[in-house]
Amino acid sequence: MAIFKSDDTGAFGNKFITITVKNPNLYPISKIVAVTNSGTCIENKTFTDESNFQREDIELIVNYSSKETTMLNQGANILNLVAYDMSGKQSTCPQSLTFYAKNGVISRNGQCFC
Repeated sequence: MAIFKSDDTGAFGNKFITITVKNPNLYPISKIVAVTNSGTCIENKTFTDESNFQREDIELIVNYSSKETTMLNQGANILNLVAYDMSGKQSTCPQSLTFYAKNGVISRNGQCFC
């Protein structure tokens, strides 16, 4: 999966990354945070819809704005999920997702603005 830097991944109603978190024991979850590249450049995406968390399969959608995609690494980027219990204690999900970003194709005055 690859995107162009400076594109908005939600354009035209797109859902860039759809993640299904399995919670078969219906553990109470206070929030889930999607962390891109260890949180170094892009603000973490925090999901706090507790009514959605009362299911065995929790669906999360991650999109990046144009500003955020310009901050992605050229090449590989890694997304991790961190879940928090009702006491605020974190547990990092063992799986991660790798996606790729390429330089944008729109330029101004002959120079890429990404």
